[in-house]
Amino acid sequence: MRMTHRIDGSEDFLDRTLAEMDVPPLGIIRARSASKKESIYLELTGDKETFLKFD
Repeated sequence: MRMTHRIDGSEDFLDRTLAEMDVPPLGIIRARSASKKESIYLELTGDKETFLKFD
């Protein structure tokens, strides 16, 4: 496992899916501004169809 705290666009893993990077379905990550004064939380829903199945 390779952990990172910052993504700048030059990383070699950006073409991988969330599952390939072991991010759980509907995972939530925190993003902070450069000054670290503001934070937002992002719910990663790109894989929700594989996890939530409603009939």
